[in-house]
Amino acid sequence: MQVFISYAREDYKIARKLFDDLRRAGLNPWLDTEALMAGQDWRVTISQAIRESLFFLALLSSNSVSKRGFVQKELKIALELLDELPENELFIIPVLLDQCEPKHEKLKNLHWVTLYDSYQRGLEKILRAIKPDRELVSPVDHSRELEHIPREFLIQFTHEFATPLYALESQVHYVEKMFTNEIRVKDPHEQFKYLKEEITLLKFLLNDLHYQFGNFTDARKQYNFQKAELKNLVLKIKNLLEPEAKFDRKIGIELDLDEIPMMFVDKLRFEQVIFNLLHNAVKYSIVEKHDILVSYKRLEKDFHQSSNKNWHSIEVSNWGIGIIEGEEESIFEKYSRGSNVREVAPTGTGIGLAVSKEIVLNHAGFLQLTNNNQPTIFTIFLPEYLTEKEP
Repeated sequence: MQVFISYAREDYKIARKLFDDLRRAGLNPWLDTEALMAGQDWRVTISQAIRESLFFLALLSSNSVSKRGFVQKELKIALELLDELPENELFIIPVLLDQCEPKHEKLKNLHWVTLYDSYQRGLEKILRAIKPDRELVSPVDHSRELEHIPREFLIQFTHEFATPLYALESQVHYVEKMFTNEIRVKDPHEQFKYLKEEITLLKFLLNDLHYQFGNFTDARKQYNFQKAELKNLVLKIKNLLEPEAKFDRKIGIELDLDEIPMMFVDKLRFEQVIFNLLHNAVKYSIVEKHDILVSYKRLEKDFHQSSNKNWHSIEVSNWGIGIIEGEEESIFEKYSRGSNVREVAPTGTGIGLAVSKEIVLNHAGFLQLTNNNQPTIFTIFLPEYLTEKEP
């Protein structure tokens, strides 16, 4: 089933990502950079490929709708073919990459797919349109992707699970001696509190595995939004990770969240985002450098993907190895890790940021790298209206 992808050169990166995901879904996408061979007349070959395709994906953006060139010729050929088809037959699928306005009247009458608000949801809509009778699965074949992840990542998870397990074992022996009167404990409640914290950490690590290797693209259907004290959620994660920060990195975790209001969030998933960001901050911080800081502020900001102007921002800052210039976007892609992280953390899945970004998107917000280095800052932007209603 051939699917032609039409795009402006400025939008190549998203076109290539779409090409890869369609191919993983078992389709036969046609992209000029992949299909054209040396010596071919590219104009003739592209025109023929459009006519041989069952579907035409028109990637529309501010770059393409006002651009002269062959991208307009591709669209013209597709529209001519559409006129030859029965009215109810699907052929052209307009895909909006930003909030642009298609100029062709015929395109305005077709239902659009948007990728700028959520790539995963947009991709699923494209797949449903192309293969409506298919069993809905994640467009990524996780079993094959996992074959390409280094086996050493298992060592990382073994280590992360082993730490709280050893702590639990130690505390159980301690409590056992307490009840057999071998020792006296000044504050037994503190011992049980520690046990509960380690159990909670294990649950978070298990939840992290579920999100990273489960089909999180369909998770939006299961969200449970409720008004929550975000400061308490962050404090909970801080208490889980601060022992690791103190003992492994000789640093602390500071909070500046006194002015943060209550907001409608999915508490478990939002905790997962904070856990991923703080866990990374601890892992990649330089030993005995500055403390990690989680801070809040309200600001006005324009995102071309959203009409909202007022935002709540939560910044997670660390003085660590930083993000190399040019990798600001790729670190949010699944199975992608910064090229410099192996010096500090040689193992990892490269999925946590992708999961976190998707969760924030499902809160009508954005997760961005807002400063590369000294400090490295990841910022969660949530729309102001979440103080009053669900996204």
